[in-house]
Amino acid sequence: MFDEVLQYYNENVLDVFLGARDALRDLKAGKSRDLKALLAAATSLFHYREHLPKSIRPSRADTEASCPDYGLLADIANASKHAEISNPTPHGPPYLNHASQIQEQLWSVEYADAEGDYRNSVKVVVVNLSSGGERQLLEVLTNVINYWEEFNVVHLISTLPPRKFLYERPDRLFSRADCNMGRADFEIVAGRRFTHNLRIMRYNAALGKAEPVDLTGSDFRMNFYRPRVEVELCITDEESGREYKETIELLGAHAMKVEAIADEAEKMQYVLALAVGKAAMRRMLEQGEQDRACAALKKNA
Repeated sequence: MFDEVLQYYNENVLDVFLGARDALRDLKAGKSRDLKALLAAATSLFHYREHLPKSIRPSRADTEASCPDYGLLADIANASKHAEISNPTPHGPPYLNHASQIQEQLWSVEYADAEGDYRNSVKVVVVNLSSGGERQLLEVLTNVINYWEEFNVVHLISTLPPRKFLYERPDRLFSRADCNMGRADFEIVAGRRFTHNLRIMRYNAALGKAEPVDLTGSDFRMNFYRPRVEVELCITDEESGREYKETIELLGAHAMKVEAIADEAEKMQYVLALAVGKAAMRRMLEQGEQDRACAALKKNA
């Protein structure tokens, strides 16, 4: 299917990695979208070795020796595929034993400057190691793709200079201008279980990183609101030139559908097909007829 190894790498490894990295940067969370994207990248980075020509293909043990995070990546990919790992690996016992040790989280971090406190939300996928501690999955992916970039150049798979992808720690200092003020949009589907891990943190300037806040005994609440969109309908009486306007409110699935339609004509067609849209048009037409009747009576009086 693929003409050459480099094409496979660019389309099935590099592009998947870039897509996963970009998904973490937006403000939308829910449906395990980030977890799925990063695990897809982990799988493609792990299996790229198997697509290399046999003459230059390193063993898994040799790859782990050259790139230690490849061993962790292998455990992540295998845990996500098989749910759990029990067999020994080239690096000994697996770094994680179960897929549940890979979690999608939202970090809400508090900072302070001369103007006061401000917040920032960042999305992360955390790998909880069996030995204790944790790793950021994006950092692991970044280290491995940088290894493959160098490998491709050394073995003449690519003739371009290797790219060096940078990993930006989610617990680093964000300026007020670079923050999203703690905003995050959760996507929740009716009838499906919703679960998400939220970590409240505060930036420690002395340590140069954010730390979890102890919430023991705290009362934490979250409010959910149905999607809501207001649509203004307008018709013009050709004889008088008078405009009739009415604003209708759409909720839930109808609101989400309207927001998803880019074309304004198609959007209006959808609204006018709804019962609430038909009722609003009927009221405006009736008002127009009443106004014309009143004008005719005044004219004949």
